Amino acid sequence: MPETMQSEIASPTAKEAERPKETRKEPNRRWFPFRFDLAEQDQFKALTPRKRVILLDIYYRLGEHLGLYEKGYRQIPYYVEADAKWADRLRVGIKTFRDARYELGRDISGRSKNCGLGWFDYRPGHGDCNGKMYRTEYHEAKFARVRRGEGNRCATIDRHTWGVLIAGLKKKQERLEHADLATFTALAYLWERCGGPGKGRVLFYIAEIEPLTGIAVETFMNSLERIATLGLFTSQAGRERKKWTVEVADWRPIPDGRTLADVSLQAL
Repeated sequence: MPETMQSEIASPTAKEAERPKETRKEPNRRWFPFRFDLAEQDQFKALTPRKRVILLDIYYRLGEHLGLYEKGYRQIPYYVEADAKWADRLRVGIKTFRDARYELGRDISGRSKNCGLGWFDYRPGHGDCNGKMYRTEYHEAKFARVRRGEGNRCATIDRHTWGVLIAGLKKKQERLEHADLATFTALAYLWERCGGPGKGRVLFYIAEIEPLTGIAVETFMNSLERIATLGLFTSQAGRERKKWTVEVADWRPIPDGRTLADVSLQAL
């Protein structure tokens, strides 16, 4: 795939400088959706943990921006970010980030015939004939939002918790892996799917993990053990009807203001 022009080093352009200043407001809800119609697709289940995290982080940021734009708190109808900054946030190389975006999204610039999976629309960063650099624009995302009356069932992912876990990808002492975040989102799906919000716990067979989530059992169980130490839930393995099970209870977000170091120390 040809590299997009150096959007990652772009400084504010004349085009961007002319935009009115945006009013920064808190989002009206403290969670973002992980929709079942995405989680249950075979194409999504086949994604690597790294690609899942890239996709869901795009949804995390773009969905919020679009919602605030509709309420008048943002003045441009798309989200703008430099490739290098987003790649660094997710602890991936720029090429890895762009390759994943190329596969998952749809380039609407007209400079490429790529349609990808079409799970979000983007316009790659580029330079113009005057040497001005433009950062990548992210437009509509197919599964990033839920609206009343559409009947889209979803797991809810606490925004602060997601932000803390993303920050943990870059930590030296409490470093998390992309598989840990992918497992966390898969567990959020299982919690909602299996009745956790009403029961306060979920119980599922270990043999069901990969068919339901697409994550290999060994990867899931290793990450489950690691993120359980952050106090987000309690988990316990057992046997029922001669089958190995996992019980997860006390699902809870990381309190606002707490960092990964805070919850890690608290768990010790």
